[in-house]
Amino acid sequence: DYTSDGWYFITLCIQNFEEILGEVTPNGEFIPNYLGEIVEKSWLETPQIRPNVTLDVYQLMPNHFHAIVVIGDASNMPAIVKFPDTN
Repeated sequence: DYTSDGWYFITLCIQNFEEILGEVTPNGEFIPNYLGEIVEKSWLETPQIRPNVTLDVYQLMPNHFHAIVVIGDASNMPAIVKFPDTN
């Protein structure tokens, strides 16, 4: 139920966890293929289609997608704790 304003963590999985969105290189880098690029492009266009949505971080992987999305006015909600980059 996404009817309430708030921060949401979402996961979208490919049916049967088929790895159809790209591949991970031996050094651990994800390289999206054509389908992965479509998913990412569509995700990034979400705020243009849904003005009440703000995107936060996301991660595309070979068989699923994780993201944090804000529904409603983010300025009236407490911010998510951001962890420092450990790379």
